[in-house]
Amino acid sequence: MKRVITLLFAILLTVQAVRAGEIRFEIVPNPASSSVRIHLNQNSAENTRVEVFTMLGTRVSTATPQILGNGDLLLNVSALPEGVYLIRVTESGNSAVKRLRVQHT
Repeated sequence: MKRVITLLFAILLTVQAVRAGEIRFEIVPNPASSSVRIHLNQNSAENTRVEVFTMLGTRVSTATPQILGNGDLLLNVSALPEGVYLIRVTESGNSAVKRLRVQHT
């Protein structure tokens, strides 16, 4: 339990620690039911890793999203159960985390 709390705390600190030069992104739509577009603050999405965590810090997947161009990625979330997830995007050692709500209609 202590390990899960430590991991969750580290992830939440990452959310607040976005500084100049680090990756920034937006998730659209949010909430989502089938897929989301991740818009990065840079033009290239190559070598970008996307990880999905539960709110308890359990990694659900390390996804390989489809590259759409202009810094946009497409991530399929249709297999995820409804709930709130943390999406961590990492590129060149820099990372940031945002929340995503999955709601199936």
